[in-house]
Parts: sequence; structure tokens; C-alpha cells
Amino acid sequence: MGKALSLGAIPTIEIEIYQREDAFFPGLETRLSLQKQLLIESFEYHYNNNKLYKDFCDKTGIGINEVYADQRLIPLIPSIIFKSMSVRTNSGEKTVKSCLSSGTQGSVSTIERDNTTLERFLGSIRNANDNVYNVEDAIILNLGASSEEAKDVWFSYVMSVSDMIFPTINYVQNEVFKVEKLLFDIQKYKDDYQVIFLIGAPIMFLELHKYMQASNIKIDLGHKIFVITAGGWKKYEGQSVSRREFKNYCLEMFIGVEHERIRDVFNMVELNTILPECECGSKHIPLWLDVFPINLDTYEVAKPGEVGLLGFLDASPKSYPGFVMSGDLGKITYVDNCPCGRNGICVDIVRRINTIESRGCALKIEKKLTQR
Repeated sequence: MGKALSLGAIPTIEIEIYQREDAFFPGLETRLSLQKQLLIESFEYHYNNNKLYKDFCDKTGIGINEVYADQRLIPLIPSIIFKSMSVRTNSGEKTVKSCLSSGTQGSVSTIERDNTTLERFLGSIRNANDNVYNVEDAIILNLGASSEEAKDVWFSYVMSVSDMIFPTINYVQNEVFKVEKLLFDIQKYKDDYQVIFLIGAPIMFLELHKYMQASNIKIDLGHKIFVITAGGWKKYEGQSVSRREFKNYCLEMFIGVEHERIRDVFNMVELNTILPECECGSKHIPLWLDVFPINLDTYEVAKPGEVGLLGFLDASPKSYPGFVMSGDLGKITYVDNCPCGRNGICVDIVRRINTIESRGCALKIEKKLTQR
């Protein structure tokens, strides 16, 4: 199979990430051609430059010829593997950031990103802002720490790099949430920007809601506010909070805020792109990424609407294979028929699996793979 076209020395995938306006809404024809090509090229690259991954593929009986026939045969690395070993590809670039998971289930994953990989991730954020959120003039108020304070913890870092898109102020300093300063700054900047982004983990918004309720504070700037959450949907003492309940909290805090401007975004440390929500609350999968739920009884791809363990084929990372069996259960909700009217495939993240489930799934996956 021939190589995908590139503009000069610029890889095709970077043209798609940095320039393609419908990158998060690819139609069927684009998915069958360009997406497939990007994934095959990425697999071939890591197969040839990552001995650990090549040995893993050889053990499963999957090589380049098999992937040419069907890119979903690309062997997936169980996410639990990243907790115990480095899966670094020899990309010819040094590691610029060792990215750590939050370790909420007791162990930490480490992903080494080189400059190209990190820039492509940031490109996915820029593309989402320009073509999913469609915001041109904004300030970002981050209910989290700066990138310096976040250090290598991936979630905190992701939330802090918004300063590469719009002016950003961070409100967690020395592990203290500066709620009063946040409320002051919302009023301070209300006339300076068309949009005030409030971004953070749901738990931080719940802390904000608790403070505003106790102080009898409401903000009548709903037409300016754009809420974006990322991270676990947990509240105090491990209790979960529903999306509907969370939106009601936002409506109580910000008078007049539009439901369409309360959105979630998905990412995990092993994934080198974000999955943003459209105005209808659907998480759209970009062109360079394939996501599919896998039935753990049959190890077959589940049908749309059926819940399975989510597999990710991400063509964007260069310093590690972006082919991951996640620890998340999910389902495909729309295929070119999202209520927003755009093309593309949408995924719903149902829940994380627990540590015992994760280990059991990893063992089952390895057994299925080695039986091929």
C-alpha cells in the first residue's frame, strides 16, 4: 500500500490535526480512506521502531500484512501495561514530558511524550476550540493548577495548557482553591471578552457551588459563561454525580447559562487527543482516532449502542504506540447521525472499570490475543 500524500516535509497527520476544519466530523468515505491510511502508517512506524511492541504483535500473529487488510486487527496494549513498564518507541526525539496518570486506583501509568507527540496533542485542543466550540475571543479561568505546579500529572497539565490558546488564569495555588479570586475575576473580565471559559474537574465546580450556595451568590452572566469539565464524575466520599445533576448546579450558579455551553471532554494519559462534546452533548471522534467497544465474552467489536471495553487506535503519538485497550466501558451512540447534524462517530464513556476488573480484562485480552 502506498504512503499517504504529504505537503512537503509535513506529515499528512499534522495537516489533518492543524488544518482540517471537519477533523472531528469525518464522513464515512474519509474514515474508510484517510483514517485507515493514517492508522496503518502509524502501526507500521511503531512496529518497526518499538521492539517491545513488535514482539507483542508477533506473539499475537499480527503483522503489517494483516493490518493492511483490517486496521482494527492492530494489537491493543492493555492500559494496565503502562503502569508497569515503558513502551517507548525510538522516535529519534528525546522525551520532553513524562506524563503520569492521577493514580486514583492505586497505581500510576507513565507515558513518555516527545516534542512531536506533545505538539500534536496540543493541536487537537486547538482544532476542537476552533471547529467544535467555535470560540474566537475568550479568557480561560482554570479551576486547577498551573502547568508548573501540575508538573507531570497529566490531567492537571492538560487543564493548564489552555494558555496556549487563550489568556488563562489558574485558581489552585499551593493546593489551595482560590474561590474568592475566581468570583472576583469573573466580574472583572466580563466586559473584556466575548466568552469566559470555566474549565476544571467536576469536583472543583461542586466546591464552587458549595461556596456560592453558602454565601448566597449567583452570577447573572449566563450569556458569557462556557463550562467545560474533564475528569472523574465523583463527588464527596466517592459518591457519583450525574450529568443532569451537575448541569442543575451550573444553572443555579450562573443565571441564564445555556445547556449547550455546559460540556464535558474526555482524555486519559494514554490517549494523545481529546474527545470534545458538541452542543448536543455527544463526544466526537477525530479523523486520526478510531474508538470501538469490545465485547469481552467474544472479543468482537460490539454493535452501536452495546457497551464494551473501549479500544483506542490513535495515530497521533510518535513516541509510543497509541493503540490502547482502555479501562473504560463505553458505547457508540451515533454514526453520522448526531443530532447536531454533523458527520462522524460519537462515543459515550459509561464508567471506569475497577482494579480487579481491569486485571481480569487484561488477562482475558492476552489469552484471546495469543490464541489467534
